[in-house]
Amino acid sequence: MRKIFTLLLIAGIPSFFTNSTLAQSITFGKVTAEELRQTHYDKDSTAAAAVLYENGETSFQYLDNIGFRVVTEHTVRIKIYDKAAYEWGNVKIPLYNDGFNRTEVYRRLDGFVYNLENGMIQRDELEKEAVYEEDINEYWREIKFALPNIKEGCVLEYRYTVESPFLLKLDDWKFQRNIPVKWSEYRLTVPAFYQYMILKQGYFDLEIQEVELDKNEHHLGNYTYQNMKFHWAMKDLPAYEHEEYMTTREDYIAKVMFQLSKVNYPGRRVKDYMTNWPQLIEDLMDITHYGKNFKKDVTEDIVEELTASLTTEQAKAEAIYTYVQQNYAWNDRYAYAPSLTIRQFLKAKEGNSSDINALLLVMLREAGIEAYPALVSTKDHGAITTKFPLLDQFNSALVYAQIDGQGYLLDAIDPDLPFGMISEPCLNGYALVADEDAKEEQWLNVTQQGLDFEDTYIFLQLDEEQQAYTAQVRESFREYSAIKARKVILQNKAQLEQNAEMKDLAFLNLEDKNKPLIITYNTSYEAEALGDLIYINPYERIIQENPFNKPERYYPVNFGLRKVHRYNFTFMLPEGYVVDELPEDVSLSTPQKGITYSSMSKVNGSTVQVSALLQLSKVSYSVEEYQELRSFYAEMIDKQGQNIVLKPDKTE
Repeated sequence: MRKIFTLLLIAGIPSFFTNSTLAQSITFGKVTAEELRQTHYDKDSTAAAAVLYENGETSFQYLDNIGFRVVTEHTVRIKIYDKAAYEWGNVKIPLYNDGFNRTEVYRRLDGFVYNLENGMIQRDELEKEAVYEEDINEYWREIKFALPNIKEGCVLEYRYTVESPFLLKLDDWKFQRNIPVKWSEYRLTVPAFYQYMILKQGYFDLEIQEVELDKNEHHLGNYTYQNMKFHWAMKDLPAYEHEEYMTTREDYIAKVMFQLSKVNYPGRRVKDYMTNWPQLIEDLMDITHYGKNFKKDVTEDIVEELTASLTTEQAKAEAIYTYVQQNYAWNDRYAYAPSLTIRQFLKAKEGNSSDINALLLVMLREAGIEAYPALVSTKDHGAITTKFPLLDQFNSALVYAQIDGQGYLLDAIDPDLPFGMISEPCLNGYALVADEDAKEEQWLNVTQQGLDFEDTYIFLQLDEEQQAYTAQVRESFREYSAIKARKVILQNKAQLEQNAEMKDLAFLNLEDKNKPLIITYNTSYEAEALGDLIYINPYERIIQENPFNKPERYYPVNFGLRKVHRYNFTFMLPEGYVVDELPEDVSLSTPQKGITYSSMSKVNGSTVQVSALLQLSKVSYSVEEYQELRSFYAEMIDKQGQNIVLKPDKTE
């Protein structure tokens, strides 16, 4: 199932396939007894609730002395099958304000709950006292309400109207929810002099996709204009369910998105809101602290002191990077631009991701190193598309530096990051290098920057005194696996040291982030005896279960970063035994060798050696590739179920 990810730019009258006969007609306030008698959703009997109908209608209304405002009417009807879904009776309506006295407001709000009591439909109405407002942060607040008398079998519905002064980006219309959706439709009516880029995303087909020029004429002063009318609908959508190896929900759900591209008012100059990437970078430098930061040499004394005795760009860059990491704190907020000037940040010593990396950038430039901001989107913010120059696709910034002729991506927000590595949440698609002098945009593949590297060595032998098998284990972690392992160990070090199953536990390079992290310990190892035979599974510490055990998958697989796992198992044969069977040698790969796995077994005198290598060089897999991926893991795990079989040595 391939992702639908298409673009429509309103310009003139596009032509679409239409199927208006599929449009649903449901009247607000009129719920049927048949809907109330339903005991389960016919498309998913396990669903605790389902959206029977959802409708949105957005139009532009002109107000004297104010101009156009966007008005959206939203209607929802939900069937509750199980008490586990009672939460759907608690509703939140987000409202945005820009901090400059422009804010979204809600106008009409109605809500009802319907139950079947003794064969009669009972309706309970939302009380005004159940509606309240809560501030979330300086830009967002929520209107919250709880619908009354929610019971198993009830149907709830509500509708509200939101009026917004923000025309630059209309709210997305999301067809999918975390419960099944029987029908969802959205209508948009836009004055002809507003042009929007419309992006449709998802893995399910549209039932309705219509556009037409409104036949009615409208007037604005002396100007006569017509509206463009759009209509989209989807039906029988499954509940969105987050599966293993996915990024954020917003990358997957079916929705339409809107971004203002151009305004062409009569008698005025045409204003472009979406041009190209070089123009976007120029605007970024003009309207944010980036431009101001680059014009003032406020870090000269610090850089001179840090680099006075250093002669190479590499040494200078590493010294500056370490200084920023150790002396300035991240406030856990991502942003594509600094919130403070460099002078302010030097005093505050705490800021967002771009505040920290902007300081790193300015100091590198002060040291004579070529460096630029590199805009990224973290995994929880969503994927970006390089086709459309939209600034709000990004939510953080790294530093791209040319050091001794080699390019580096740097990120100083995490003090545990070695030089040349970026925070794992930023390993998400591409980074845009914000070089204000470049005539063409430059993109860097940040996903390929990530690598999980693990080495596992196990030496197994029989403890004659205890008559039990003991294993000496040595695990080595590099790159991102080392960062994650260090964090886990430092947070749980006392508990690990008290673990009776990990004897003689020791850590090497635990606090040296520039070296591999090594863990050693001794532990017991299980072996199974059947008659005269002894069975030992050498693969105990590789993947035990197939992460792709579902027969079907709606969404692509994203491993997040490349992986290399090397495994070596050495077994000292106990006295009086020889090898009867070895695990067979294996060589597996997915098509195009995105993932490969190989293993070898051999007897070398009195030892048995088993080695395995798992490599993931391709990070993302489409839905169409899922069955191949599932089969690969199933076969690999099946091969790892093979044992070393020992039998008595009858030659003695």
